[in-house]
Amino acid sequence: MKKNKYFIFIIFLVLTSDVFSQKLVDGVVAVVGNRSIFQSDVLQLAQTSAIQSGVDLNSNYDLLEKYLTISLENIINQMVVLYAAEEDTSIIVSDDELDLLLSHQIEEMLVRAGSKDNLENIIGQPLRIFKNDYRENLYDMVLVDKYKQSIFQKTNITRNEILEFYNTYKDSIPLMLPKTKYGIIQLPITPGDEVKDSVLYFSNSLKDSLDKGIDFSYLAITYSEDPGSGKDGGNLGFIHRGTLVNKFEEAAFSLDINEISAPVLTEYGYHIIQLLEKRGEKIHVRHILRTLEPSEIDYSNAQQKIQKVFEFLQFNHTKFDSIATFYSKKYNNYSGIYDWTINSTIEHWILDQINNSDQLGILFPFEYNRSYSIININDKKIERQPDIEVDWNYIKEFALNKKINSKFISWINNKKDDIFIKIY
Repeated sequence: MKKNKYFIFIIFLVLTSDVFSQKLVDGVVAVVGNRSIFQSDVLQLAQTSAIQSGVDLNSNYDLLEKYLTISLENIINQMVVLYAAEEDTSIIVSDDELDLLLSHQIEEMLVRAGSKDNLENIIGQPLRIFKNDYRENLYDMVLVDKYKQSIFQKTNITRNEILEFYNTYKDSIPLMLPKTKYGIIQLPITPGDEVKDSVLYFSNSLKDSLDKGIDFSYLAITYSEDPGSGKDGGNLGFIHRGTLVNKFEEAAFSLDINEISAPVLTEYGYHIIQLLEKRGEKIHVRHILRTLEPSEIDYSNAQQKIQKVFEFLQFNHTKFDSIATFYSKKYNNYSGIYDWTINSTIEHWILDQINNSDQLGILFPFEYNRSYSIININDKKIERQPDIEVDWNYIKEFALNKKINSKFISWINNKKDDIFIKIY
């Protein structure tokens, strides 16, 4: 097979260095209309796709070339659709939905990579820079997807088409993933007044020291319990309004330059905040954080409370759902009722309890991450091959998506005839 010169260049880079830990000299690899596609665009999409699929491209050069080829083709197709989508004023991508999608995808990538440091090593840049760059690409992807839906939303599929799809692709249709129907009651272990008073007293003593001229950075390095900023003298850099918790921001934005706040209580503990610079809706701040850690008495009180709930449920198991709903509203945590949920999307500490139980019903209370929880397993479904008789809607969705994608590719190929495209 004749190889594209660009991809030979990329493979050469891989052979001489780790492809995702080095900053490449950027260059144009294709032009679509008046838009250029850069090496970095293709690499970013390839590495993002690989991370989300749990694939390591650094040790598999053939697979790397495949991801790069597919990524370039996808970006070209995306740009072709963008020309049409941008002319349709009815297609809107809000900042909120974009932020939510970005947050979910970054979270998924962090889980795949194992840690923030590992992920930054893979992508070859700080996560905050990657987020900003990827957000722009994500906007285009969402816009294209919405435009595609608007074109093909009325596409129908017949029963015969579904049967034909199943008979042709039944061995490659994804398995029905294991699912669980469950509920959870989660009681947070919160610090009592004695803990709060003690931490506030210490925070006030730090504020007194600052008022007497003790260096802020020194006190932050010595006493701050924020693992991220403490070692950097409490420096949080520039932050946009709406980025941090409300009480912290309200206090920070109300300060004058170089002014130091009294201790401010948030869900993380007591903060002493200093405003260093202000640029419109951005501020440069540093802080000293003293966290609120529950005492042994607080743990004991929470344990007694969850035990009473558990004992009540032994004779009133039908009350589980109403208690879980009440706790969800009161504490805004994982409490609640969950219908059939794919196991891989369930929080690991909840799934561990589900997997370790051979029976359905209400499980014994357990402690995790400063909370006591009770799980009620209503039902389970194991992984299995889709069956045309019982999984008709599941198979129909794949058949319909394949039909839409085939029509979409044909639509794109026709559009390409009207747009200048050059691959270098």
